[in-house]
Amino acid sequence: MDDMVKPWILEKIAQGKAILFLGAGVAYGSKGMQNELPLSGLGLRDAISDQFLGGEEKQKSLVQVADYAKHEAGLPEVQQFIKKKFYPLHPSDFHKLIPTFRWHSIFTTNYDLVIERAYANCSERMQELAPIIRDGDNFSEVMSDINFLPYFKLHGCINTINDQDLPLILASEEYAKHKKNRTRLFRHLSDFGREHPIIFCGYQLSDPNIQQIMFDLADMGIHRPTYMLVDPGLGKYDMKMWAGQRVDPIKAKFEDFINFLNVKIDKQKRILAKLAMSDLSPIFKHLKPQTSLSEQLQTYLNTELEHVYPGLSGAGVKPIDFYRGLDSDWGGILQNLDIKRRVSDQVIIDSIIDNALDGVNTFLVKGYAGSGKSTVLKRVAWYAAHDLGATVVRLKEGAVLRPALIKELALKCESKLIFILDDAIASADDLSKLYRAFEYEPANISILTSARNNEWNQFGDDLDRFVTSEYELSTLTDLEITELIDKLQKHNCLGNFKSNNIDDIKTHFNLSADRQLLVALHEATSGKPFEEIVHHEYSRVVPVEAQILYMDVCTLNRLDVPVRVGLISRISGIGIEQFRDRFFAPLEHVVKVYMDYESRDYAFKARHSLIAKFVFEHALKTPDEKAAQIIRVLEHLNLEYSADSEAFSHLIRGKQLAEIFGDKSLANKIYDAASRTGANMNYILHQKAVYELNHAGCDTKAALSIILSAEKSLAEGRTDRAILHTKAMIYKRLARESRALLEVEKYRAEARIIFDRLITGNKDSRAYNGLAELQLDELEDRINAISDDNSDELTNRAFIELVKKIESTIYNGLQKFPSDEYLLTRQENLAHKLQDSGRAKKILEEAYRSNNSSEFVTIRLARQRITVGEPVDAEQILRTGLVHNPNSKPLHLELAKLLISFNDDHKNIEIEHHLKRSFSPSDANYDAQFWYARHQFLHGDRGKSKEIFAFLKKARMSPWQKNALHGKTVGPDGQDVVYRGTISQEHVSFCFIRCAELNDSIFAHSAKFENLPSEGLKTNVDVSFKLSFSMRGPTAHSVTIIF
Repeated sequence: MDDMVKPWILEKIAQGKAILFLGAGVAYGSKGMQNELPLSGLGLRDAISDQFLGGEEKQKSLVQVADYAKHEAGLPEVQQFIKKKFYPLHPSDFHKLIPTFRWHSIFTTNYDLVIERAYANCSERMQELAPIIRDGDNFSEVMSDINFLPYFKLHGCINTINDQDLPLILASEEYAKHKKNRTRLFRHLSDFGREHPIIFCGYQLSDPNIQQIMFDLADMGIHRPTYMLVDPGLGKYDMKMWAGQRVDPIKAKFEDFINFLNVKIDKQKRILAKLAMSDLSPIFKHLKPQTSLSEQLQTYLNTELEHVYPGLSGAGVKPIDFYRGLDSDWGGILQNLDIKRRVSDQVIIDSIIDNALDGVNTFLVKGYAGSGKSTVLKRVAWYAAHDLGATVVRLKEGAVLRPALIKELALKCESKLIFILDDAIASADDLSKLYRAFEYEPANISILTSARNNEWNQFGDDLDRFVTSEYELSTLTDLEITELIDKLQKHNCLGNFKSNNIDDIKTHFNLSADRQLLVALHEATSGKPFEEIVHHEYSRVVPVEAQILYMDVCTLNRLDVPVRVGLISRISGIGIEQFRDRFFAPLEHVVKVYMDYESRDYAFKARHSLIAKFVFEHALKTPDEKAAQIIRVLEHLNLEYSADSEAFSHLIRGKQLAEIFGDKSLANKIYDAASRTGANMNYILHQKAVYELNHAGCDTKAALSIILSAEKSLAEGRTDRAILHTKAMIYKRLARESRALLEVEKYRAEARIIFDRLITGNKDSRAYNGLAELQLDELEDRINAISDDNSDELTNRAFIELVKKIESTIYNGLQKFPSDEYLLTRQENLAHKLQDSGRAKKILEEAYRSNNSSEFVTIRLARQRITVGEPVDAEQILRTGLVHNPNSKPLHLELAKLLISFNDDHKNIEIEHHLKRSFSPSDANYDAQFWYARHQFLHGDRGKSKEIFAFLKKARMSPWQKNALHGKTVGPDGQDVVYRGTISQEHVSFCFIRCAELNDSIFAHSAKFENLPSEGLKTNVDVSFKLSFSMRGPTAHSVTIIF
């Protein structure tokens, strides 16, 4: 067989990069305990005929005979009979050799359990078999774990015969009839077959299964590897024909072939394919004595988790490429191209050098896109490993955070483990699992991670409570700018700025939220505006095929999702090998290639998502071009991959498409293309409704029709909160647009029911805000309807009840989501509506006089008094309300806030009493607890204050809500109190000010300084400041350095 099996395929098999495709012939040699033998297709036909048709119709095909049998006895009976025939089969010795190799994947048209049992009975198996029988079947999870071997059973399995939606397929011609739940299985084969050789075994040339499959794969043209067919019945002309189709024919039985491989490929070489670690790996010197690492962790360290140590090498990078964002390895750090950022030293001190640090601690570097977060984390990792000898590991780009393996490593390390994770939000779910993993078995680990400001504020609420310290990567200091200019000059990367005055160059590097370091460096090295640079780069990419590929990458990479090579191959027919041969040179300065371990595929990315966004927006000049490009990508996504699925969800988001496409026909084409991907129609229709609702020319009734269709497409008994929220918003809008009173009331009732339902368990304020808006719309109508003189008592009572409901909605929302800007706006809207209507004010007064036990009427009237400058009357109204309703938490809180505003120390005891009664311990009245903690800090028990602030810090709120400042301290003269103190603890982006008057150290962020010098924060510097509070505790602001 040596002359038939070529060295290249042996190498691919040894590396674990070959695909096995197994037919019925592979089962030959297996047998049951009672010597049962496998049946051929013809043998199965005859057995079915004998069992169900009295031995008749054996001249017909297997499919026809089976159809007759199903008609006579029913599908369940026929499938049970087939299971009875195949279930007894057990693997022979040669079958048990299959698990001793690593395979990329295995496909089969067999439905027996021979391969499953071969893997279960092989102690030397290289992988864990993971059968995939239907679309889904945890495909994404299987692909993301390198130890799992995906095993696709294209024609079903005898283990699932009771599933009526997944019947056994007896031949390929039945596939179209039973393709439900299997449409993506063959797609995986064609995807994999573009990059990996397929070895067909157990098929005869006349087998319709192999003929159909080979016909489908031949459609891929020449851009695929050579395949192999192992068949003992091959003749001379068969061999010639297959060779002409780029299939190497091997005339042999499968048993002989696998035995040949077992002899030819050394077992040690197969173990190397398993990626076991060398005993000389430097990680071992950091482990506790007599400690070994699991096989899974060794593989992880060899592939996805990079051990950073002094001898670590990396690919070099051209300075100009580094400064333009093209450095995915360690080149920029090793060549010392980066600059020393203030934040780096502080992160090192806090997370690594601090000996008092114990347990699990997280250190977060925040900044805008393109601010240099990744480079800072790399520099910190390198310094910690190289200069401090710390145990440092870094999750590689494209790798998967695997909590169990990180935990194992942390527990086995002699000293603290430093874990570098770039982009916390991208791994938020797994990071949460990691924190939970350490709850009952704590380890000594510092997690250094990063996030974009806007993403952290929006999605970081579940992670925020675990953060020990956070650092802001904002503007460059004078020292940092000077160092950066020196390095740009040294490496001849200043472009047209060479001749500029040094002060002009420094001014160029004054950054802002809209213009980050990446943008400034591009402009400095090219001497042109960023948009012009990016568009010029795109226009210069040649040949045209490379430019098209670059646009495909940018279309997806602007969404911050991996762009699989398999996907690009489907779109353009360009695989990884062809990319390296034809397109690496023209794209090497604009596209990076890396391994995406979640999909086990290589992935492309632009230098930065910011650049990808500019390319998509500016190179595609018209909406028609943008729509055509989005449709082109949508049509080739494989939603079984998590990266493609994430890209899909971003591409069709209604709000984004409403901003891009004013022409609804273009958006409709996009949603039509989305519906052909096999994705859940409920999500597609939901986003289509969102598009309609946000479009400038919204047809609200059309939006309602679409959202109702989205609801109907959900599985029976299932609801979707996002769909419900959009439906409620549509009803709210319809109520605004309707002119018929009955219609208005009907739509509002529908919206109200949904909002009331969504408020329970909601993670954000949207349901509260939506309900408040709905109620305010109704209030507006009632105010317009009441006349100055003729409204009756019933109308007035209905008006007051509505005011109560609005106050209750806003109050409950603000307790759970303090400082929420939308709810605060609704509160202002309510005040204006009631203040601007004389009749409304009169009704409110009458309602209070007739029933002053209503807490929210009392609060609203008191606030009106405060608005017109009558706080004493407001106090009396609130006190009277408490007499009638002494257990009202809202009234206690409102009176406490009013008394605080009087700045009278004699009232401090009473204020404490009211605040204490405005919440229950550890309930969700966060705003009330905030004011109580503030009062205890200023006038009471500091221990209680710290305890409550610690609770609030961990509460489920968005980070920006936790950091919002309120409750400023005001003196008897009504002016802000100014304190003095000395900076006692200096960090890069924050410090603590020791204040004798407050007898405490007060937190101060560098952004709250009025005159911060370019060298940053320094200890032993005298300052003045004003004091407010966040959910984390007392915070200084308006800080001024005293010179």
